[in-house]
Amino acid sequence: MVMKRKAVTPVIAVVLLLMMTVAVGGVAFMWVTQMQKGMQDDITKQQEEMTKKASASLVVDAAWATILGGLTHITIRNNGQYTYTATEMDAMQIHYNGVPQGNLAAIFDDAVIPTSPCVGNALAPGETCEALSLVATNMFPWTGGSGWEFTLRLIEPNTEVSISKYCRMNSNAQITC
Repeated sequence: MVMKRKAVTPVIAVVLLLMMTVAVGGVAFMWVTQMQKGMQDDITKQQEEMTKKASASLVVDAAWATILGGLTHITIRNNGQYTYTATEMDAMQIHYNGVPQGNLAAIFDDAVIPTSPCVGNALAPGETCEALSLVATNMFPWTGGSGWEFTLRLIEPNTEVSISKYCRMNSNAQITC
């Protein structure tokens, strides 16, 4: 007696196809869910960074020299809600009367500043730091004299925050503004 081989019945074939479809659908659902969560996390981080940068604000409180023609001191205050890292502070671009001079770390030497030096340190909200120009790269010849004026501009490259300090001397012996 010869047995007839029967193929898988149509009912079993449909059940197998449905099971494979559900499995593939489940895998696709998990993949899409993971991808969406990753994209949402990235967007949230970008929004947080943009909010921090929008709340960034710096002020040059003062600029002075200890003597006419001497080294220049400046004080910078963080007036915003963004904490500037030491790297961001060091990379801050300095412009003197509209002419780029270099970055903060190259122009100022804070080794002799006893408290709150700007170079090599972070600047948290509400904090103030001081910078002192180097002798070899003194870009700010504090000549003084009545009517002498200058504009000091600082630009932070990452946050693009820009601040200016305009000074006009009112007397021949004035060494601060």
